[in-house]
Amino acid sequence: MKLINESAKEMLFGRIKSEKIKLKEYPYFYAKIMYRKGSLLKKEDYERLLKTDSPYEIADYLKKKTYAQAINTLSATVPKNILIEAAMKYNTARECNEFIKYSVNYRGLNILLSALFKNYYLSNVKYFALGKINSMSFDEIKPYLIPFGNMTYESFYSYYTRPTETDFFNSLKIDKKTKKLLIGVFKEKKLVDLQNILDMYYYINLSESFYRISNKQEVLADYLNVIIGSKNIMNILKLKRENVEKEKIVGIIIPNKVSRIQGVLRKLVNAKDLDECFSILSATKWQRKDVDIIKKAVDAKDIELLECLLEKIKITRAKKIFGVRNISAEVVIGYLAQKDIERRNILAIANGKKYGLEEEEIRKHLVI
Repeated sequence: MKLINESAKEMLFGRIKSEKIKLKEYPYFYAKIMYRKGSLLKKEDYERLLKTDSPYEIADYLKKKTYAQAINTLSATVPKNILIEAAMKYNTARECNEFIKYSVNYRGLNILLSALFKNYYLSNVKYFALGKINSMSFDEIKPYLIPFGNMTYESFYSYYTRPTETDFFNSLKIDKKTKKLLIGVFKEKKLVDLQNILDMYYYINLSESFYRISNKQEVLADYLNVIIGSKNIMNILKLKRENVEKEKIVGIIIPNKVSRIQGVLRKLVNAKDLDECFSILSATKWQRKDVDIIKKAVDAKDIELLECLLEKIKITRAKKIFGVRNISAEVVIGYLAQKDIERRNILAIANGKKYGLEEEEIRKHLVI
């Protein structure tokens, strides 16, 4: 079956690498992962954070965990109201760069990790464009940056203060076709289109990198499908809510070679309205545990709740990855997925406290 929006690859990429790669066993990584896994926040930690009165109290608590270096480093220069978000970015950058450094001698793992971490690299492009279009200073956007790959604070500052923005886009370690598209939408100040291009590039690159693995595990394929599948479903539902025409909806669907829900996506695209979309989701044969998780949101036709519950499915898949061989690459991916969700939970609590939300309202957005 032909993939929906398969032409997106031709728009964003020149020649996509197709040679196969093989994942091996990584005992050195296993020791590091098990040490880090033990430091992940537990349910009682989240309960403690929910009882705090402000983001500042949250920051104090996180200093006792693995975020001490990030908070201490940034607290002198970053405004307190965005300190936690900046600390999450800093912590992400430090950890991702460490894993890339560790994997440099393991080609297969390095390729897969580089593809997974690419979204952190690409998020800087969004903030560069946002800052430039809104005439913001470098200090205003710096807390939102993630130093990664060839993009350090110093290099970012150098590009940000130059009179021409094309130097920055041309420096990016991405395909030339994508650079050209990004420059075009940036000049037209189309931030939404720019974000869509970045998302499409990230997910296609991730899917293609995974497809190259000759000895991939089923649980890893399952996790990738949840990542891309949930993104596609949510994009379709949100655009259907805004009555966006079918052709534009098709244009934002991420093509995925190992997708198992092409039929569902086609039905959602062709649905006449949002109500029909939820009827399609309700009738879809999901894995049994997934049905139990998303049923409440589908029955209530609640897009925001569904988005949160799909995140819960992601974490169940991430935990399942730990069930494969202990020294496999999958264990690395499983840990990183759980760490990413931990950071999102912390931000959800911090933002909820900042805006005075009730505890029960904040809980709705947590994935535990």
